[in-house]
Amino acid sequence: LVAGGAVLVAVGALVRNPVGLAVLAVGYGAITCCHLLAGARLQDAITGPRATVTSVSGFGTEVVALAVFAGAGAAGGTGLAAPGIVAATMLPLLLFAVVVPRWLPAARR
Repeated sequence: LVAGGAVLVAVGALVRNPVGLAVLAVGYGAITCCHLLAGARLQDAITGPRATVTSVSGFGTEVVALAVFAGAGAAGGTGLAAPGIVAATMLPLLLFAVVVPRWLPAARR
């Protein structure tokens, strides 16, 4: 779902009409849904102090977001158009979509 959302955001950013905006919105919604589900799975997997684990998780999220913003800002100085920059910011997310599921514990049922 994360990889699909990232692809939808990238494609939506590159399509310059209202349909592209709708595709971008659906992709962003899918990514947000996955973020919420990952947080719920993290909460479920915690056996120790929750506040510390969730604080570290939130801090990690913010550090990654700042790195993406810094990269997008640096790319803006190269003359690359904004849609291309938005599409390029989805590349790290695609990498995370492959790597992170291997790190997560199996979901409890």
